[in-house]
Amino acid sequence: MVVPRFELIPLPAGIDGFNGIIDGFVTGQVTEMEKTLEDWAPSSDVGSSLWADYQVIGVSPRMISVLLRRNHYLAGTAHPAGTAHVAINYDLEGDRQISLSDLFLPGSDYLTELVSLAETELGYLEFETDPLSADEATFLNWNIGPGGLLISFDTYQIASYAAGPIQVTIPFGALEGLLDPAGLAAEFFPALGG
Repeated sequence: MVVPRFELIPLPAGIDGFNGIIDGFVTGQVTEMEKTLEDWAPSSDVGSSLWADYQVIGVSPRMISVLLRRNHYLAGTAHPAGTAHVAINYDLEGDRQISLSDLFLPGSDYLTELVSLAETELGYLEFETDPLSADEATFLNWNIGPGGLLISFDTYQIASYAAGPIQVTIPFGALEGLLDPAGLAAEFFPALGG
C-alpha cells in the first residue's frame, strides 16, 4: 500500500490528527482483507491481493485534501472488486476532518445544485449512470483543490463495473453564491473571499 504520511517542518498543529486518520485507514484495510481471507477458499493458484494509493488534491497552510484509492482481488474471482475511494479533507488549524457542508453557506441548497452540475458533467460518459440523489451519501468522496470540487464515485456506485470509478470536477465559479466566503474553499478560490 502506498499512502501519504506528512512530516512537514515545522509541523502544523493538526498533522498528527491527519496522520492518525491515514494510519487508521491502512489498519482497517489490512484487517478487513485478513478477515475476508479467513473464510475464502481460493479456486486458483493466483494469489489474492490488496492495493491502495493516493493523490494529493490540494494543500494549503490551513488544510490538506487527499484522495485514497483502494482495490482488492480475491483468488479465483473474475476480476478485482472495483476501486473504492476514501476522501480526506483535513483542517490543520482546527485539527479536524472537514465535512462537505462546511464549505457552503448555512441553509443553502448546495446538494441539489451539486446533483445538477455533476449530472451535466456525467453527460460525456458512454455508460448509463443511475440518477444522483441530493444527499451527503451521494457526495461522500469529495476533495477540494485549485481546480474546484472533485467528486469521486466508487465502482458500481452510479454505473456498472465496466464504467469503472468515475470522477467529475465542479469548478468553484459554478458554486458562487453557495460557497461560504469565510470557509475553506477560499483557500483555493481567492475570488470567493472578496
